[in-house]
Amino acid sequence: MEIGVGKPQNGRGINNRAYIIYAHIIGWSIFITYELTALYVVGHYLTSFVDTASHYMLNIGIFYFNCLVVFPKTYKSKTPNQIPLIGGIVFEIVLYLCLVYLLNTTLQSYHFVISRTTDNLISFLVANGYRAIFFILLSVGYWLGTYLLKSRIEIDNLTQQQLMDKNEQLELQRKVIVSENAFLKAQINPHFLFNSLNFVYNTVYKLSANAAEAVMLLSDITRYSLRKSDVNGQMPIHEEIEQISNLIELNQLRFNGELQIKFEVGIIPSSFTIPPLLLISFVENIFKYGKLNDSETPALISIKEVEGVIQFRTKNIIQKRKGTVGYGVGLENTRLRLSNIFPDKHRLDIIETENTYTIELDIQMSHAEELYTR
Repeated sequence: MEIGVGKPQNGRGINNRAYIIYAHIIGWSIFITYELTALYVVGHYLTSFVDTASHYMLNIGIFYFNCLVVFPKTYKSKTPNQIPLIGGIVFEIVLYLCLVYLLNTTLQSYHFVISRTTDNLISFLVANGYRAIFFILLSVGYWLGTYLLKSRIEIDNLTQQQLMDKNEQLELQRKVIVSENAFLKAQINPHFLFNSLNFVYNTVYKLSANAAEAVMLLSDITRYSLRKSDVNGQMPIHEEIEQISNLIELNQLRFNGELQIKFEVGIIPSSFTIPPLLLISFVENIFKYGKLNDSETPALISIKEVEGVIQFRTKNIIQKRKGTVGYGVGLENTRLRLSNIFPDKHRLDIIETENTYTIELDIQMSHAEELYTR
């Protein structure tokens, strides 16, 4: 049976148990010294060493018997029935009295001086019964203290383990999100690259003077799409805006500058980051499905910051084409990326009528006080 809290699991635990044993020895030494000093000061009397040592050994014995055997075996905190505990305490007191009587009788037979004789039975039972109850109560206090301390340590360890598990879970979720975004990003890139490369091929084939500039723009956009993002899979929003501008210019080259597009950019904090190619995917859809040759109804692309919210807007007339599939996989991928990166911090509205297609995307910046939800 171990003295103290918990069981040692390694060398450090063994050292802790040794410290506890040393503390008990020191504590008993102080207690015995105090009692003997008080007895001598008050009564000017000390009994023999054998009598004192043997009785203190018996007292210490009942102390540890109570806190290491009786209470752990009989105390049930979740039941009102404490009869076994009461029975155990009564048994301890009776056992203690019997052992003290036997000890005193033995010491007297060897002519040792003892503090209390067994001649007066009532006086003997009262004095030693009180002594037994005193050490039992002292033991109960010690047991309750160590019991509560052990429970507190177990709760703290459990809480710490739960926090570690939660941190590991969050880190795993972050890695999953980054992996999903990388996969979705890879899904978006080929559509954009193949369309652009097809244009470059046709331009070079016709020996157009715009080919060199087109290749340069395409090179910039490709380099951006393949660049390494930060640990959260994001890049500065100004770089995304720059590539939107490159994409518009590239398509203007494709159609000899005849596309009717209005691109508006407001003042946006340079610290704001987004997943790469997030906004470009919306702009690309304008060139795929929009009617862009009417000067009276130009396509609108707008991005600005209003009270901690990035507001991105696009609006275009839908080009009526035979066999057009419409906005599909690319849009669903973008929705998933937004949900992964900005959960509860974004709003995406898609308004489609018979003739127009409108995107309204709001993203809450991290420093704003409240989440932007809808």
